[in-house]
Amino acid sequence: MQLLERLNCAQLPMDIDEDDDIEKCRVLRAARLIEADIPPVLHLRGRTSYAGHATVMCVTASGKAAAGTRSRALAGLAGLAGLADNFPRTVKSVEPSRKPAPGD
Repeated sequence: MQLLERLNCAQLPMDIDEDDDIEKCRVLRAARLIEADIPPVLHLRGRTSYAGHATVMCVTASGKAAAGTRSRALAGLAGLAGLADNFPRTVKSVEPSRKPAPGD
């Protein structure tokens, strides 16, 4: 989702070179959150790699909505973290009041 947020704010089309980011683009494309050309996968000596770079053409409307939802959720969590400063860190125990027994 971090990559989706970056792509949502980036000047597109954009080339992606890192294998990890290309894999994330593949997942985002499968979820129809972006439109991208993904290079073929190479399997060399037990290692998987991509034969070139991915090109992200655009973030779809669904992708923009998903990126916006995540950004708003994170902003809300940051606001909640700020609220924690308004509360005491320790809780004092309060003894229940004792009613006097008859004859006290």
